[in-house]
Amino acid sequence: MAYSESPLASLSSSDSLSSTTEPISNISPTGRFRRVFTYWEKGELLGRGSFGSVYEGISDDGFFFAVKEVSLLDQGTQGKQSIYQLEQEIALLSRFEHENIVQYYGTDKDESKLYIFLELVTKGSLQKLYQRYNLRDSQVSSYTRQILHGLKYLHDQKVVHRDIKCANLLVDANGSVKLADFGLAKATKLNDVKSCKGTAFWMAPEVVNNKNQGYGLSADIWSLGCTVLEMLTRQIPYSELEFMEALFRIGKGVPPHVPDSLSNDARDFILQCLQVNPNDRPTAAVLLDHPFGPGRKRMAQLKSGWTLLLTSLFLEIASAVFDQLGYALVGMVLAFVALPLATADLLIHMAPKERTSLLPSYLRPSTTHSHGTKGKKTGGTIVEYFGLVGAVWQCVYSTVAYAYARQKKDNPIKMTLLPLIFFSCVK
Repeated sequence: MAYSESPLASLSSSDSLSSTTEPISNISPTGRFRRVFTYWEKGELLGRGSFGSVYEGISDDGFFFAVKEVSLLDQGTQGKQSIYQLEQEIALLSRFEHENIVQYYGTDKDESKLYIFLELVTKGSLQKLYQRYNLRDSQVSSYTRQILHGLKYLHDQKVVHRDIKCANLLVDANGSVKLADFGLAKATKLNDVKSCKGTAFWMAPEVVNNKNQGYGLSADIWSLGCTVLEMLTRQIPYSELEFMEALFRIGKGVPPHVPDSLSNDARDFILQCLQVNPNDRPTAAVLLDHPFGPGRKRMAQLKSGWTLLLTSLFLEIASAVFDQLGYALVGMVLAFVALPLATADLLIHMAPKERTSLLPSYLRPSTTHSHGTKGKKTGGTIVEYFGLVGAVWQCVYSTVAYAYARQKKDNPIKMTLLPLIFFSCVK
């Protein structure tokens, strides 16, 4: 895709030497002013790739950013293709402004090199992150939701990324995920992308089987499913296969293995993304409503909490009313079952892993990763222990306090209901 205002358009001209940036526009797509650097200095090396190297940079006002450095010397056909991909990347990035897409600031060049200035994302890629940490479902679902927001933004503009994988997804110190590496991205009209681009193990079947029929935005959804699987298993998809065998299986529509050890929500999310027929895959907008997303899970937890509180209060009030009407046995039964029922309701709404997390570490089963190694038994947080102890305390206290109130001929509400309200709200 050509772009007439690209800073690469005049690289061969005699005035190609410049000591200042050449932003496509100082105005962002949302109408805000872009940052422009009048002076900058190259810092430490952050990484290398097929396109060149990435360095840290600092501007004259102390602002840090990433510098993608690319050689402009004649490198034959492959070099020209790299320059074309960079031109395409700059043209696309200049159009985007979204919190989950790496921000483009401008370019600079000298006789032999082109410098692209991008947002500095400090913690590196998700690939490096899962190599250092064993990511939990809650963390992966948070990252996935942010990736979906970025993909929805791209897809709303009819742009397919074509290379979604953990290595191309960056995360900062606040846990914000940014889509990066748009060298293979392309603006598309329904199913008109016809080149086989992307990293093979994350490619959708229609991309591998490309016969000039084209493919659309749903190719990114397949790659997203592979990416979520990669984060949860800490392995690339089809890791057990050689390259050509993996390519053959993808072309035959055989999805990567999804372990049964993953949570039901995670498995369902991945399998929905890995539908062989592109038309059967949900859009990014639809997947944002999937239960695997942390927003939906948090709402379910809040709903469970309110259900716990309201059910407990209702049964305790009913117990006191029946007692005052002379039905002491009915009142005692209601008081006895109030909190166990409500606590059971809370546990039913929790995922199996969440219920297990409430147990002390010595009662937990060992976790076995997909590569066969056993994980450590990790204990619950202090909040989880507090919740477990609190549920047991409520059940015991409700019964004992009710019996004591009956013996003293006191109003059971004073002994059971008011402390229950206080403790339920705190919990």
